[in-house]
Parts: sequence; structure tokens; C-alpha cells
Amino acid sequence: MIFIGILPFAAFILCAVFWKFMAIIKKRQFKNTWWRNSVSMTIIFIFLIYPTIVNKTFENFRCNTVEGVDYLMSDFTVECWKSNHITQIFSIVLPCLIVWILGFPIFIFVILYKRKRNLDDKDNIIKYGLFYIGLTDQGFYWEIIVVNLRKIVIIAITVSLSKTSKMI
Repeated sequence: MIFIGILPFAAFILCAVFWKFMAIIKKRQFKNTWWRNSVSMTIIFIFLIYPTIVNKTFENFRCNTVEGVDYLMSDFTVECWKSNHITQIFSIVLPCLIVWILGFPIFIFVILYKRKRNLDDKDNIIKYGLFYIGLTDQGFYWEIIVVNLRKIVIIAITVSLSKTSKMI
């Protein structure tokens, strides 16, 4: 879970290093665009791993009862809602929930809302076009809010409702 939580940050650092390296090698072509390319590549990466982040985060709330004791489904060495599990929830899972599951869509929505009059700007299209290209100017928020909310709800329901047979 720690890996999933820091993966987007690591991706941004790798993208920035890659594009800065490209800017050094090919100064003319990437000198002024390395930062924009880093941001857009990172946003695309986060968009692609977003369902995995949501799934792995909600899996930490999925427990199964074995001989009267609740164990975490992803790690049967962890008893649910005991000290180790609660520590994990508060130190890793809740920050991931706040930063990635809720924070990322809100962050993108705020950026798009601030730029809604300039969505046709080339820089905005390259960085954030993934979220609004093909939508009307009034519906720019649809992908980031409605579709991500649907992903969250579907994954939360599937994780919470899925049960494996009880072990005896």
C-alpha cells in the first residue's frame, strides 16, 4: 500500500528527470516544453493507475472471518481493527484516500474550472485535454467528477460485497 501511495510521486519525478534529460540533449525541441511534458505524462499515468489505487485502498477495509476472528483479506497475518490494522488505516490508507481518491479528481476539477474559459489553449489541451476533449465547454467536469465518482463507487461496492468462502 505504501508503494501504491508513493507511486504517483515517483512517476512525476521519473517523468521530470526524463523530460529534463531530453531538454538537455535536444535543447531546441524540448527546452520550453519539458515541464509541460512532465506534468501531462504524470497526469496520464495517474489517470491510468487511478482504478488500481482505488481498489488497493478499499481492499484495506475488506475483512473475512476465520474461526471467529476477522482477518484482512489481502494479508491474513493482520487482524482487522486491531492495533496494526488501525495504524495502517490511519498512517497509509486514509492519506491515500484523501490525497489520491478524493484529492486528485478535486485538484483536476479546480484546475479545469480555473481554466474553463481557455480550454482551447494548446498548453491546456496537452496537459489536461484527457479530461475534457470531446465534451462541451459546459460539461468539462464530466470525466473528472462523474466518471471518477462512478469508478470509486463501483470499486467500493465490489470490494465490500465480494466475499470468498469462509475458511474453517
